[in-house]
Order: sequence, then structure tokens, then C-alpha cells
Amino acid sequence: MKKVIQKGFTMIELLVVIAVIGVMATAVLSAINPLEQINKGNDTGLRSDAEQVLGAVDRYYSSLAYFPWQNGANDNFVNVSWQNIIDLNTNRSALTNMENTQEIKHGFTLRLTDTKRTPIYLMYDNSSASPTMYACFVPKSNSFLTEAFNRCKNTNVTGGTPFGATGEACAGTVGASTTCNASKNCYVCLP
Repeated sequence: MKKVIQKGFTMIELLVVIAVIGVMATAVLSAINPLEQINKGNDTGLRSDAEQVLGAVDRYYSSLAYFPWQNGANDNFVNVSWQNIIDLNTNRSALTNMENTQEIKHGFTLRLTDTKRTPIYLMYDNSSASPTMYACFVPKSNSFLTEAFNRCKNTNVTGGTPFGATGEACAGTVGASTTCNASKNCYVCLP
């Protein structure tokens, strides 16, 4: 009788190959950590939005010589102490003013005022030697949290900043921010 040579793989060989591919896919996914990558992407978007807000406020001030949350050049409400951009819009129409002067687009305003997004906080204090506008947010990714934690650990901070005397950007005491790292509520702030 003739011996028939079969072409192809046996069922056992196929199962072994599928199992090996499954183990390799699991190893790759755990190394990539898709949730961390999504959070990092969201944090990068927030950082970009914060930069856009700072740029819009600077352009608005350069054009009109007063801030968008002020009612005019004679309005004494200059300092902004740790205000959510949405609250700032509610109280002083800051976003609406910037939108009306074409500093930001309506779609951007809608994105900033979406209550499902992480809020952006503004701080400005013109009483310091070199006043600076800050836009801050609470990051969700570990890499951004580490950046915020490291900034909060720095004890060489000055007043008039989110890391100054009251330290709004750091949970607990500035320079001793173990609470900040454990509770994951340090802020990333952009000047």
C-alpha cells in the first residue's frame, strides 16, 4: 500500500502556534499599557488647550490693554486666584470675550466648557515682582503626574505662583508633597 503524505499542519501544531502568539500579544500589550497611553494623550491635549488659553489671554491683553475677565481697562479685578476657566466664564464672560474678539473659536469654547473634561484653572497675581499667568490641570497619566510631583517637590518656589505660599498646585505642603503623589492631585501648570 502507498503511504499518503499529508500536506499542512496538524490540529495540535496550530493550537501550539496560536497559544504562543497569544502569550506574545499579552506581553506586548502589558508593555504598551493602552490605558496609560490614552491618559497620556488626553493630558497632552489638556496641555495644548492650556497653552491655547494662555496665548488667547496674552493676545487679548495685548489688543485691549485689559484681561478678558475684566469689564474694561478701569476694572480693578485684575488678579485671578485659582479660577476654573468655566467659572471665570460664568463670572466675567472671559471665554465669551475672547471668542468675540476672535482670540478663540466657538468650538474651542465648547470644548473648554464641557463638564466631562478635566477643568483648566487660571492663576494670575500681579503683586509679584514678575507677574505671570498660569494655566493648570490635574493630569491622569503617570508620566504627567510624575512631572507635577517633581515640580511640587522643589522647595525653591516663589510667591505669586501656583507653587507659592499657599501652594494650590500641590496637595499638602510644598516641598513635602508625598500627599500629592499618593492622592494623584498635583497640578501641571504652564506659565
